Amino acid sequence: MSDSLVRIDNLSKSFREGEAVRYIFHDLNAAIAPGEFVVLLGRSGSGKSTLLNLLSGIDQPDRGTVMIAGQNFTTLSERQRTLFRRRHIGFIFQFYNLIPTLTVLENLLLPLELIGTSDSVARQQAQALLDEVGLADRADSYPDRLSGGEQQRVAVARALIHRPRLLLADEPTGNLDAETGQQVLNLFTGLAQQYNMTTLMVTHSLEVARLADRILTIRDGQLFEDTDMENRR
Repeated sequence: MSDSLVRIDNLSKSFREGEAVRYIFHDLNAAIAPGEFVVLLGRSGSGKSTLLNLLSGIDQPDRGTVMIAGQNFTTLSERQRTLFRRRHIGFIFQFYNLIPTLTVLENLLLPLELIGTSDSVARQQAQALLDEVGLADRADSYPDRLSGGEQQRVAVARALIHRPRLLLADEPTGNLDAETGQQVLNLFTGLAQQYNMTTLMVTHSLEVARLADRILTIRDGQLFEDTDMENRR
């Protein structure tokens, strides 16, 4: 797919456990188009989070290539990957990963500060996005003063604040009750669509998967596309 935003070719990854080598997956191939919402399924330990780490440049593959917006991540230094990630990739974690010593507003300002956005523009953007996620009145609160759902809404806002081209989400509703999780999911998918972001979400939920444009599944170290959604309804 020549117009893909994300492309992985012959991607393989293993980890050493003592004297043994554990292979996570072999020769994965996939492409994701701009603006597409793709869900990644698979059993625990199948390599879903590992694949997100490779796509974000946090980790490097044993072999194969990761292309994001035409940039080959496997040829970049760690610093170059970090700089690229700050500008072009947003990441939402299951357990929020907010900085506890920063206020809600400061958590949103940090990504903008790292890419050199002026203070006045950054504050305007952060306040506007907090309003969109319904937390304008919690800007000066610290994360430990927020509920789980509120913390995840802050995490969503932080991932979107710099308008990334690629949004990665690792079980973003997995630590929330059903009702709160649905609220966060609606917020997350709505904003991603509003900003036309390419999204890859790891989940165990088939309910969430039904919202996706496509479903990819990691199984037995391989990546498969699920084309039989009707049987999942």
